[in-house]
Amino acid sequence: MAGTTYDPASKLASIQPGGHWQTVYDTLAPFGVTVTGGRAGTVGTGGFVTGGGNSFHSASHGFACDNVANFEVVLADGTITNANATSNRDLWTAMKGSSGNLGLVTRMDMYTIDFPNPANPVIWGGNLLYDASAGPAVMDALVEFTNNVAKDENSSAIVYWAYIPAIGGMILNAAIENTLGTVKPATFDGFYEVGSIQADTTVVDLMSSVTNALGSGQPSGFRYVQLPSEKSLVCQILSS
Repeated sequence: MAGTTYDPASKLASIQPGGHWQTVYDTLAPFGVTVTGGRAGTVGTGGFVTGGGNSFHSASHGFACDNVANFEVVLADGTITNANATSNRDLWTAMKGSSGNLGLVTRMDMYTIDFPNPANPVIWGGNLLYDASAGPAVMDALVEFTNNVAKDENSSAIVYWAYIPAIGGMILNAAIENTLGTVKPATFDGFYEVGSIQADTTVVDLMSSVTNALGSGQPSGFRYVQLPSEKSLVCQILSS
C-alpha cells in the first residue's frame, strides 16, 4: 500500500502508509503542489505522519500530523472507519502522534501546499559540509537562525555531527532549505559566514531531488542510531 493520488477539487492528497516521500513528491509535483512530508526522500510516510512529522514546511504549516484532514483506520475489531474533524474526532486528534498505536492506518488524506509557481514546483536546499573545527561557530549560526526564525517561516535548518561509514567517518553538516525556492536567503548568512565549508550541495530542484540528496549520506538497507550526546541534544532542541 504505497500509492498516492491527488484530488484537484478538494486539494487533498490521499497517501497510503507504505510508501516513501520521494514518490509522494514526484506524484504531486505535476499538479504544482506538495505536502508536509519527510525531509529525506527515503523516509516512510505512515510512521512519519502518525509520529508527528517535522518537515521543511513546519514553521509555516505546522507538523505533518496537523495537516491530515482524514485518517482511514482499521480498528482492533476489524472495523474500517474514517477519523476526521466531523466523524470520530477524538480518534482523529489522538492519531496525531500516536504512532499508529490506536489503529492500523490505511490512508491519510492530507491538505496540500501550492508552490509559488505551479509550473515550476521547486525548492532550494542542500548541505553545507564543514571542517569539524568549525563546530562552535556553526552552533552560533544555528542559535542566530533560531532566534530569527519568525522572520522567515519558509526556511529551515538542521545541524548535526554524524558518523557515516559510507564516507569514512565523522561529518559536521548543516542542511538548509527554502520552500519558496529562494537561493541563499539572508536567514542563512550566519552559516555562510562561518567559513571552513568543505562542500556546498545546495541546488534549486524538485522536492524529491533535494530530499533524496539529504538522505543519501547513509546507505539504504541499514539501521542507524542517534545518541543523545550534549551536542546532538542542543541541535535537536534548537532546530525543533
